[in-house]
Amino acid sequence: MTAGADPHSTDVIRQVVLAEAGYAVGVIGADIHVVGDGRPLYRLANLSPGRPGQHLPRTVAGLPSQPSHLLDARSAVVDFTGRDSEVRHLTAWCHGGDARAVHWLHAPGGQGKTRLAGHIAARAAAGGWKVITADRGLVRQDPAAYENQLAVALKILVDTLIRLRHLEQAVTAAGEAVILRRKLVQDNPADHAMHLANMLKYLAEALGALGRHGEAAAAAREAAEIRLRLAGHDPMHRSSGAVALTLLASNVLRLDADEALTAGQHAAGILRPLAREDPAGYSRPLARALAGLEDALHQLGRGAEARAAARERRVVLRDLESIENPS
Repeated sequence: MTAGADPHSTDVIRQVVLAEAGYAVGVIGADIHVVGDGRPLYRLANLSPGRPGQHLPRTVAGLPSQPSHLLDARSAVVDFTGRDSEVRHLTAWCHGGDARAVHWLHAPGGQGKTRLAGHIAARAAAGGWKVITADRGLVRQDPAAYENQLAVALKILVDTLIRLRHLEQAVTAAGEAVILRRKLVQDNPADHAMHLANMLKYLAEALGALGRHGEAAAAAREAAEIRLRLAGHDPMHRSSGAVALTLLASNVLRLDADEALTAGQHAAGILRPLAREDPAGYSRPLARALAGLEDALHQLGRGAEARAAARERRVVLRDLESIENPS
């Protein structure tokens, strides 16, 4: 953008756009867009004046066009109230000398994050702050163009949250990703079924770590079913199906030891020949499957078989150690 012909003039306005790992931020017309993989993902805009959030669509009779809009925090149907300690904390952060430029609000869905952020943003704007919103409406405007990119971004976020042990946030993000992948699978199963299974596995891992074993088992069960169905067309999915079965066994053990035993036996049956062909690649997954099998057998009072599974697991790990450390 140029306001004068002389490039050294103080009247010249330049836009410098830096791209890192395929992502860039730049001004297009009067809007600022965050761009990834050649296409915009978010539109940055000034906070709308008045009540925070989106305008509540209404019919000609003045009623909400969709009753579900009443449940959307962004509609701000009722006035904000309460949350005094959080409001004081965030206001102090805004006006204080804290070097942190970002404050992350996180909680399970429905706890009021959106309303709290909107309330703080509106107060800041009224106090003279420049308040910018990042609108993900591009996904809603053109789902075919952006939903897959959003699903990929959510997968990266979930992976990071699990590694950092922010498990509640991981469950929330993974749940959103699963919903999105289900929609994409309906349109194109061949391209998206594998990704749905992968995200269900992430969801099961996070739920299991939180002790929500029933929900974890349901997610792992579905992931295993998808992977094993895909294995009928492509054997590469067998090992991923076995990993999902192992995850199912560990989470369903407290609920149904018989199902845990079946899942463990199935997983071990898939992984044994794979581990014989490629010990370095499959011995550890086999050892985990055998550990789950051992637990299920113990739970069912089948001690001799449990001890046999334990011996097999020790042999697998010993042989792997000899391969990895031949000296």
